[in-house]
Amino acid sequence: MRLLLALLAGLFLAAFIVLAAERAMAPATGPVPVPAVAAPSSPVGSERPGTADARPPTAQALWVQARQVAWPALQAKAEAGDAEAQFRRGMATLLGSFGEPDAAEGRRWLSRAAEQGHARASNALGELLALGEFAEPDYPKATAYFQAAWKAGEPMGLVNLGILAEEGAGRSKDAAEALRCFRQAADKGCAAALVRLGVISHDGDLLPKDDRQAVVYYRQAAEKGSKEGWMNLAIAHQRGQGTPRDPSAALACARQAWN
Repeated sequence: MRLLLALLAGLFLAAFIVLAAERAMAPATGPVPVPAVAAPSSPVGSERPGTADARPPTAQALWVQARQVAWPALQAKAEAGDAEAQFRRGMATLLGSFGEPDAAEGRRWLSRAAEQGHARASNALGELLALGEFAEPDYPKATAYFQAAWKAGEPMGLVNLGILAEEGAGRSKDAAEALRCFRQAADKGCAAALVRLGVISHDGDLLPKDDRQAVVYYRQAAEKGSKEGWMNLAIAHQRGQGTPRDPSAALACARQAWN
């Protein structure tokens, strides 16, 4: 079940936290000063004493900055009622990005964001409830959160409603409803919906098997930045499914998927 797409985005949470903190701590007026760097043409050993080190910070230094500066700033914004900060704090707490994972506390912050109409928070709560991360799966509550997410403009809410209909999770299976959800989300530009339609077209389960149409869906998803779209295109080119076999194109697509 593809109900963890929003949580997978948490793998990049530290970078988002740094960005949020920079916005929170930026001065009210005037640009942020640009640190001076040594001229590229300067020979090694010619630096004057006291010149700032122009080397980029290490991953460890960035992580320390995120933990000691950005994370407290984000916590403060969440306490002040910022819905986006509450969402990110909830995700970080669930994943244990800056400490031990805490499902109850993470859910509390996601709920606070969802109460303010934060679409991704509603979708994340729906996914967690459908997967039974807090207790036994609660499909009625998950459905309500997915509906709220879609109403607030998050197409993944509609994709997840389609998955519940496709798999008969907490309801009877309904292929027509699943396809309606996927197609409507795809019409809104949702890459995940396009990938799902591509897989359905390739497998021939809810629709007649059509590898050419699958490739069209994968390419549309890839053009929207979907790594899954690129990887499925790579497989199609490698196997010659729905498109002429082309190992070079397959390699190029695979590289895009891993970029």
